[in-house]
Amino acid sequence: MSKITTVQQHILDQERLYPRATGDFTALLTSLTVAAKIISREVNKAGLAKIIGETGETNIQGEKVQKLDEFSNDVLINVLERLEGDRAAVAKAFTSCGPGGGLVILVHAFGLHMRVLDRKLGHYRRYTARGPRKLLEGAGFT
Repeated sequence: MSKITTVQQHILDQERLYPRATGDFTALLTSLTVAAKIISREVNKAGLAKIIGETGETNIQGEKVQKLDEFSNDVLINVLERLEGDRAAVAKAFTSCGPGGGLVILVHAFGLHMRVLDRKLGHYRRYTARGPRKLLEGAGFT
């Protein structure tokens, strides 16, 4: 029987291959993994949590917004805001994407000011709609 490697173990094993690694990209991948686990948990209990169905809103493409989509979006938005080294993580993502690759960052529609709850949740910043543009361009994305 082959050994099962978790996502986190794989990430850490790969980081060890690069002695000059700072851990910023590892932090990004770890945060995304945790977000995926949170979303998976909610999907598995969606019927019990009453998050199946539509929110009553319509998105920019004219589609009905689903409660699970809205929940997933809210979880993933918080990933970069919780990373202390967001610039380094995005720069590493750029080099990992390869030619023609891309990165999607979602931010809140309105740049809210840092609140006490944000700090308690471990946020280092709140992005505005334009904030990630400088972050991405600084990493090499166009």
